[in-house]
Amino acid sequence: TASVAEHMPSACSVFYYNTLIPLLLIPLGVFFCFKRGNASDVFMITFLLSIYYFTGSMIRIILLFAPAAALLGAYGLVNVLKIFGSYVGEKRVDLSRKRKRQVKRTIGNGEIFGVFLLVGVLCAAQVFHGVDISINQLSYSQIVAGGQYHDWEEALMWMKENLKGTDVVVSWWDYGYWLTPIGNVTTVNDNGTWNSTRIGLTGMAFMQTNEIYSAKILRLLKADYVLVYFGFLINGLGGDEGKWPWMLRICNDHYEKYKQMGLEEDNWAEGSVFDESEYINSTSQKYEDKWFDSQLVHLMFGYEPTDPAKIPNTPENQLRLYYAMQISGYGNTPPRKDDNGNTWKSHIPDNGQYDFKVFRPAYFSRNGMVKIWKVDYTALDSSFSIKNAEVYDNGYATFELKNTGKKNLTIKEVKINDVAYNFTMAENIDDNILPATSEDVVWINYAEKSDKFQIDDVVNISVTAEAQAYGGNTYTFTNYTDNFFVTAGEKGSIKINRCNSTVIQIDETTINATIEVKNIGNTITKIDHFYLNNDVPQNWFNETKYIEGAPILKPGEKAKVFLKNRAAPFYPIGMI
Repeated sequence: TASVAEHMPSACSVFYYNTLIPLLLIPLGVFFCFKRGNASDVFMITFLLSIYYFTGSMIRIILLFAPAAALLGAYGLVNVLKIFGSYVGEKRVDLSRKRKRQVKRTIGNGEIFGVFLLVGVLCAAQVFHGVDISINQLSYSQIVAGGQYHDWEEALMWMKENLKGTDVVVSWWDYGYWLTPIGNVTTVNDNGTWNSTRIGLTGMAFMQTNEIYSAKILRLLKADYVLVYFGFLINGLGGDEGKWPWMLRICNDHYEKYKQMGLEEDNWAEGSVFDESEYINSTSQKYEDKWFDSQLVHLMFGYEPTDPAKIPNTPENQLRLYYAMQISGYGNTPPRKDDNGNTWKSHIPDNGQYDFKVFRPAYFSRNGMVKIWKVDYTALDSSFSIKNAEVYDNGYATFELKNTGKKNLTIKEVKINDVAYNFTMAENIDDNILPATSEDVVWINYAEKSDKFQIDDVVNISVTAEAQAYGGNTYTFTNYTDNFFVTAGEKGSIKINRCNSTVIQIDETTINATIEVKNIGNTITKIDHFYLNNDVPQNWFNETKYIEGAPILKPGEKAKVFLKNRAAPFYPIGMI
């Protein structure tokens, strides 16, 4: 993958910089191996050539090339020094007399000393080169951001102590080699990931401007948590705010495959997943609206203070103060602006209080550089549909609800043309809960407010539902019908099936009754109350229980109701 530096081919300079002197001595080592030609020599040459080939294809394998270069280089150097060393002191090598005479005529003590001096200089150069790399490149670990911030260590320890090894934490690929061995969690990408399709899906989830669409991709990746690294707009800290272009580009590389997987959404660009020009102006390098709307930006900026005047100017607040000054401006520091000339703050709610529906804060490091968010899929699992909605001109309205999700829903509010009215649910009249996968009928008595609708008035109905979410939170959402016309109300018609009804005389003054009621009309009908003889409050049955069915009946539906403890004379029995 182009964004993964470890996957890049190795240039010649990489070999030289990482091995230096042993690289120069490798030809000598290969020569002497060929000359001796035993099994170990053949193995060493094969090992060197194999590692050299693969290192040329992927730069990370330079780590394996180093020992091969050291072995072959050292072997070549040792053989050269043995030859020249044989003329110093008593140590000799087995050379023919003729060869010795030839060497003596060409090599004197000065030449021998020069060779050993050259080797000493080369060894010193190798040492100085290693020390220089240690001081300038390896003086601090990348895990310690900027050489002073320990946010990564804190976050990794939190994961190790609070998450399970099977918990999936989705982040950009850079951090995979830290999350798994140190944080003891499962990742989907790391520095060795060759599956660019999966890396692209991670980029898609982060750069989506729709939180629900992002959650769909994260569910595909089986994510339990997402992690972002925020560098507070400081280039040297290497935060995700500088890595987002690759998230777009790698994702776009697999546009056709994602379409075949059925992942296309209505906010995808024409011919690609994302249009990079909608995120940044390539000429001015200023950001567009979609960049600020991306989930990556929301997750990085989330819950960070935005007013620099309210942030104490102390060492522990330097990063947050710098960020707030950059987006809002303060003193002599002007605010950053987008491509349209608006300040960054105009895109960011106060103190980063985004209206998250899916992402819940799980852990923020001390300086806020590493943020771990719990992925709450309640929003994906909560849905319902409204069908057969009718508003009549005689004071009532009806519609049917179907819970199409996996979560139980509590119906909180019903509106007609944005005006809330009391409502009654047939099956769940007491708690207004619509269980998962169930259906129910809703009755609205808008006449209670003395409101009137005329035939052919244009209306719509909205329903607000609530589901229990992660961490004691609730997810509230609203569905709407299309506009439709008010129609003429029909008079309801019901009958009591006497053959399926019974009346039991408890004593001389009290009866219980079980009756079956059927809707024989053409419209949904709501049973309000039952009475004995005359419809006056003192004759109403106050204790009723629906054994079968509900008080709201569709045409042709039946309900069986138990009526309890109604005062009535023993004989003759009154009419119900």
